[in-house]
Amino acid sequence: MRRTYDSKIELGLDTFGDIQAGPDGQLLGHAQVIRNVIDEGVLADEVDVHCIGLGEHHRPDFAISSPEVLLAAIASRTKRVLCRIPRNGCAPHCQGGKSARHLSFPHEI
Repeated sequence: MRRTYDSKIELGLDTFGDIQAGPDGQLLGHAQVIRNVIDEGVLADEVDVHCIGLGEHHRPDFAISSPEVLLAAIASRTKRVLCRIPRNGCAPHCQGGKSARHLSFPHEI
């Protein structure tokens, strides 16, 4: 007898916009990494990834210092993927309700 499942698996992505090396071996600049993250968000939407979460760091090895702005850019180019800021101790200034309000409207634009 074959077993069937009604549950759905939801996959998501999280990133801080890690600075990586390009094809030439040189480190990519922050602007290119940010463009890559936006493109990854668009691709995630196209392949039905459930959500994308962006974290915030203010270090030279991470490009994302304002996840709200970057998530708004992703939301303006996508239809289904949920945009979120992972809840952890890295962003104590973020109030959950405020972030939810900021991120709830970009899909309406």
